[in-house]
Amino acid sequence: TRGIVKRSIAGEELLAFRLQGEPLAGRLKKDVPVVTGRATESKAIAQFFELMRSDLPDPEARTISVASGRIDFMDEGATRFSLRL
Repeated sequence: TRGIVKRSIAGEELLAFRLQGEPLAGRLKKDVPVVTGRATESKAIAQFFELMRSDLPDPEARTISVASGRIDFMDEGATRFSLRL
């Protein structure tokens, strides 16, 4: 298991995960991703990464899709890589 540690004045937060599969090669869009998914789970991920959250996913946009125990990093509808929480 790996993780990302976020440090701030308020302290440290840890997002622990396991990488699923191999990330696709190539450049990602420069657009800032939007977090989508069920409100309670996606809100926590949006806050952790300091990103906007949306209830309406856009298949053409760069998104971080949050589902129970899983985060998919998507670019133009294609999953670039997934994390298992």
